[in-house]
Amino acid sequence: MRKVFSTDSFRAFLHKLNGMRKFLSSRPVRLFKRIFAVLTDARCTTLSGTLVYFFIMSMLPFAFWLALLFGKSGIDFESILLASVFDGVRDVLLFIYRSSVSAASGVTVFLAITSLYSATNLFYHARKAGEILYDYHQKKGGFRIRLSAFVFVFILMLLLAAEGTLLLFGRFFFAKFLPPFLARLADYTVLAVLTFFLALFLQLYVSPYQLCVRSVLLPSALTTALWFLTAFGFSVYLRFADFTKLYGNIATLIVFLLWLYLLMLCFLVGVLYTERFAERKGHKKF
Repeated sequence: MRKVFSTDSFRAFLHKLNGMRKFLSSRPVRLFKRIFAVLTDARCTTLSGTLVYFFIMSMLPFAFWLALLFGKSGIDFESILLASVFDGVRDVLLFIYRSSVSAASGVTVFLAITSLYSATNLFYHARKAGEILYDYHQKKGGFRIRLSAFVFVFILMLLLAAEGTLLLFGRFFFAKFLPPFLARLADYTVLAVLTFFLALFLQLYVSPYQLCVRSVLLPSALTTALWFLTAFGFSVYLRFADFTKLYGNIATLIVFLLWLYLLMLCFLVGVLYTERFAERKGHKKF
């Protein structure tokens, strides 16, 4: 009778099992487990999904107002989406922006007011997510937070307008005076700097406490780095993974939601880092 499981194969199995145990107890794996445990305890994974929902609810109204205010200024916002970090989701973002440009041509006062309110939902709930991460309980101040969300919407619009202008000028200037590789590197440098300022403003906004600007420089840099690494890694992953085999016609939507979820998680990692280590001025905003 043939042996199904010999002594040598059993020893080999034990050796592999021991190797797996050593791998699971290695320092990188233990560090990953600790980070995941911290994120889970802080409810970052749940909050990321919540922010994705409100991002989707706010995205089209925000793009509508962006087109309404700057649509005739000649600023090429679509040039921002040419960066490879938007591979895989570029078509969705272009569709949203072009739809908002079309809607802005026949705008009514009622539509403008209601869409502006809808555009603030993401930032309002991002501020609420900040209160959860900071373990801050506020009974009043909802109106002030909503008002600050209105202000932040316009700040973000100005930042995007500046980004579109700089990228448009940069592409012309860099392509004319720099080699192709350096021109592309310069484009990403401009994009990274403006993304850093976006992360900086978001870090200051979502905190229920007044923070020293220098205290959020490192968390903002961390958030920016995580955004770029995640976006680049995701674009590389999509070159090898075919979502259409699993999700069919809705594959583009699934990819977009997953992309948003990872970016929101990176943002909350930066907020959590700020909450743990940043220097507070000791008093509340509101």
